[in-house]
Amino acid sequence: MEQYLQLRAPFDGIVTIRNVDPGAYVGPAGKGSEQPLITLQEQRRLRLKVSIPEANLPFINAGQPVTFMVRSMPQKLYNGK
Repeated sequence: MEQYLQLRAPFDGIVTIRNVDPGAYVGPAGKGSEQPLITLQEQRRLRLKVSIPEANLPFINAGQPVTFMVRSMPQKLYNGK
């Protein structure tokens, strides 16, 4: 019966949203909350979406390397293409 107390995912990731607290009663799907228990995000490959002014498009090529940072970690630079 203890196997029913474990959640398993088909990939490694990080829990980004938790909609239940430890020890809370969780019923079957369709009864109670319509939200998922947790949201799991895969961190190996992420997509960055940015808006680029049309006037700058001639200066950008597909596959061109880019360096960026995020507000939550301004000291770290990330690379992509």
